[in-house]
Amino acid sequence: LAAFQPYYEQTQLSDITDPNKLYDLKTKLDSFKVIYQSDVDAFCAVFFKNKELQTKREHAQLNAIVDVAVERFEAIEKDEHREDFTNTLGVFVRLYAFLAQIMPFQDIELEKFYAYSRFLLKKLPGPDRGERYHLGDEIALEYYRLQKIADGKIQLQKDSDAAIEPISEAGTRKDKEEYAHLSEIIKILNERFGTDFTEADKLFFDQIEEEMVMDEKLGVQAKTNTIDNFKYGFEDVFIAKLVDRMDQNQDIFNKIMDDKAFASVVKDYLLKKVYKRLNVEQDVVKEAESFLSDMVPDDEITLDQQKTHVRICSLQAVATSFVEQRTPEIIGWKRLEGVFKLNKDMFIAKVVGKSMEPTIKDGSWCLFRPDQGGSRNGKIVLVESRHITDPETMKSYTIKRYFSEKTAGEDEDSFRHTKITLKPDNKEFPDIVLSEGTSEDEFHVVAEFVEVLAPK
Repeated sequence: LAAFQPYYEQTQLSDITDPNKLYDLKTKLDSFKVIYQSDVDAFCAVFFKNKELQTKREHAQLNAIVDVAVERFEAIEKDEHREDFTNTLGVFVRLYAFLAQIMPFQDIELEKFYAYSRFLLKKLPGPDRGERYHLGDEIALEYYRLQKIADGKIQLQKDSDAAIEPISEAGTRKDKEEYAHLSEIIKILNERFGTDFTEADKLFFDQIEEEMVMDEKLGVQAKTNTIDNFKYGFEDVFIAKLVDRMDQNQDIFNKIMDDKAFASVVKDYLLKKVYKRLNVEQDVVKEAESFLSDMVPDDEITLDQQKTHVRICSLQAVATSFVEQRTPEIIGWKRLEGVFKLNKDMFIAKVVGKSMEPTIKDGSWCLFRPDQGGSRNGKIVLVESRHITDPETMKSYTIKRYFSEKTAGEDEDSFRHTKITLKPDNKEFPDIVLSEGTSEDEFHVVAEFVEVLAPK
């Protein structure tokens, strides 16, 4: 009940459970002129339609209708008025959900208003509450029930064949699905809920995960909260991302919205995945920023420094420059000290993507040297090709482990490639295969990976 305090300070329990308070709240919300009845009617005409008759266009309309109200909300000039509207809308939604558990409602218009308000509340931009959560505004006990099911005795039967199984696990609880791959999650969902989602459907979850990892507020909250506290902010963002992408996979969206058990499995999996990634990736970013702290700008580098420093470039600049035969743009220079001998053509670049994990973490700064020629089998190389596109980055260049199959050529000492395979170290990603017939002007090994510089 503390969740209702933003609007009802110092109220009695009998006041909170009075259904007339819902109408008072609705009257106050109407006064802000953010929610229009025409929008509520249009939203509910689609929302309450038979799921089998809904179209992807109609799902997109739901999002568009709610966005109109968000724009009106953002047009409110005073911050305190926006906060008052958000608090009042939140109290209305929680109070309606609470009262619906203990008493029947026959007001169809109020039910429609609640359905619309629930989605609007998820999309409203919230105030900056800092890095820590004020959980009093986020948690509401909506339903509790204690019921006695049976009364009886349990007796052990002498000489029976029954046996007590010994304990097999003790101590901390095992999260058996925590490290499951997305493909395994699809399999779990299909087996548990009788769905028929395919490997292609995992892209829907993957896209939502990536958007949540990119969310700045979630990044701060993951770093400063336990996973139990983080889940409250996570659920709000999850619903918002789900609604944004509902037209891309209608079947999964409907299943999550209609089946609470199904939604719980999906949210639990993504919660752990996003929380872990945000904590790990923020460490990578910090270490990478520290790595560049002593970078020397290109226009300040001296000839003597060029003997001890290595140029920093983007991978795209290096790959493109190799094909176009021009000098790549230099971001800066970094001093390196190690056992390897520096080469003026060496360069440092940031590797983006997970296909080479765990060897190269996403976001790592790495040292490369020009292609040495000779046998490249088993080496990690930067390849540029007009013939292929990296399925992870969608670029015409890629970093993979190189393997080739050869056959003897027409001359005694010559040979030709029958197949070149670019293999990721991360087995979740597919091989890139260049078949026989790929000509030299379509395929170039630009550089060879030397080592990861940061993070170590």
